[in-house]
Amino acid sequence: KVLLYFVLSVLSVGTALFILISLFNMPMQGAMGKIFCLVGAFLLAVEGLAGLAALYFKTRLALVQAMVFYTLPAFLLSGYIWPETGMVGIVKWISVLQPVHYALITFRALALTGTAPDYWLHTGILLSIGGLSLILLYGFLYWREGHKLSVKTVFFS
Repeated sequence: KVLLYFVLSVLSVGTALFILISLFNMPMQGAMGKIFCLVGAFLLAVEGLAGLAALYFKTRLALVQAMVFYTLPAFLLSGYIWPETGMVGIVKWISVLQPVHYALITFRALALTGTAPDYWLHTGILLSIGGLSLILLYGFLYWREGHKLSVKTVFFS
């Protein structure tokens, strides 16, 4: 299911970008290839971390409720609305621990100026978070299911 959710998420972001650019004249100076590479890395990180969070909650409703309460603080602490330079010590560290921090700051720089100095660093961080969380997710599921789980079952069905 991870692959299906990833593809649907990329299509959703692509549709949102199309609407923002064509209907609302959002400035887009950056290359769309770079933007979609960043989006793919971000979605990989988010889906991996959501998969790990799903292991903790007993029901889907509890997971959805937790994600709703996480979304607003994550966006506020991402550095997009409130600049990172204006944050105090612990709040700045909390913002750096979130994938949305790297995605939003880099996306804003790409959209407005066409370049992002830390593009490859931030994309690499997001890919690392996503890859590590998916490996951990598979490992936990493999262990919990008594070593009867295949990669195909987790990612493609």
